[in-house]
Amino acid sequence: MNCLYDGAAAIGSAVAYVLKQPLRLISYFCGRAVAVLSAVKKKLFGTGGESQPSATDLNQRSVSIPGAGQSPLTGEPSVMPENADRSSPAAGHDVCPKSPDPGSPVNFPRCINIGFLGASYGGKSALINLLREVDVNATDAARETVVCSKQRDTQRYRLNKTPVYLCELPEIKADYNPEAMANRSGLLAYDAVIVPHCFNKAPSDAIATMISQVKEAGIPLYFVYTKMDNAIASIRSEERKSSPSFYQDLATDVKAQIKRDFQDSIGSELSDDNIFISGFPSDSREFDLPQLKQLLGNVQKRARNG
Repeated sequence: MNCLYDGAAAIGSAVAYVLKQPLRLISYFCGRAVAVLSAVKKKLFGTGGESQPSATDLNQRSVSIPGAGQSPLTGEPSVMPENADRSSPAAGHDVCPKSPDPGSPVNFPRCINIGFLGASYGGKSALINLLREVDVNATDAARETVVCSKQRDTQRYRLNKTPVYLCELPEIKADYNPEAMANRSGLLAYDAVIVPHCFNKAPSDAIATMISQVKEAGIPLYFVYTKMDNAIASIRSEERKSSPSFYQDLATDVKAQIKRDFQDSIGSELSDDNIFISGFPSDSREFDLPQLKQLLGNVQKRARNG
């Protein structure tokens, strides 16, 4: 008797399985047909539920043509070719983050705000930590470059117990709109701006434009080469020991190079007194850190119109 029951159950399961297959096939093909029809409708008539633009809207709307290194579908940057120029914006890709910057100095009018403006990996975080005399592992330390490469908002760090705040501006990409980025970050509301730099090349056009805006606004502007310790370490010890004036000669050359690169980029003269050298202390040498600390202590609150 048990065998009969088992046989009947097996036959019933088989029949149910066979009957389900046509239903599954029908469901599959119906789903595919709906997807194809939706795609055709979107292609011909646009996304459903959206109002069609008026003739005035179409006339006022600018058309952005994707440039080299951009996706032709989204306009977003794709993998950059090896021979691409990384110092200039991609054609047709004029962007910057749109949301308000909570760290903008316009939100902190009673503080003395010093902006740190520069490219990623330029040494902004390291310089801020050195000036504040905090270890990179401290909870309130400026973040390292791997984190800051995705930074979208200004990070504020208090300089000891003073009312001075060192403000690390967001990452400035080469394809950002410099005017829009300056407005978002409140660039022209700073009481002073420091440009950390450690590259053997001129800054991008976006950063150079923002530096020019600072200079034209009469905001105190300073430049700091941030990796002098690396520059010294890259030279053989025998060569360093052979010249008593080795460090002074190297510092003079580095400052001259910084001056040339930025003068060529912004198209105006820079004072030697506004160019400094920094790096992690080595051989009991603090570079220009003492002068920078004194400079920051003397920054005055700027009067604003309106």
